[in-house]
Amino acid sequence: MKKDNKNIHITFRLTESEYAPFKEVIDTLGLSKSEFFRLLLTKQLDPDIHNKINSEKYDRLLFYFNKTSNNINQIAKQINTAYQNGMITEQRLIRWLTILNTISDNLLSGIEHDK
Repeated sequence: MKKDNKNIHITFRLTESEYAPFKEVIDTLGLSKSEFFRLLLTKQLDPDIHNKINSEKYDRLLFYFNKTSNNINQIAKQINTAYQNGMITEQRLIRWLTILNTISDNLLSGIEHDK
């Protein structure tokens, strides 16, 4: 399949007052001017899809969730192994509960930090 090259160059000028509302949106979305106006003029601009700032936040939150999931799975395996070997004690349960609380606190603080 042949790739369409962007070989047509379009240039136009705006006054500061004409550009101001666009600048606010461009900064909010984290797009370049070229990207923004190309999407706008081709009627493909969707702030929910093209918001690079929110996309970075989403990736960071996904990292926190994946890390949390991995830690919880490791604890579940430890608990299951201890149960199968008859080695569950109150001290171990308290330790696992403390670890789960720490994981929960870290996840929530990571989410709050990235808002």
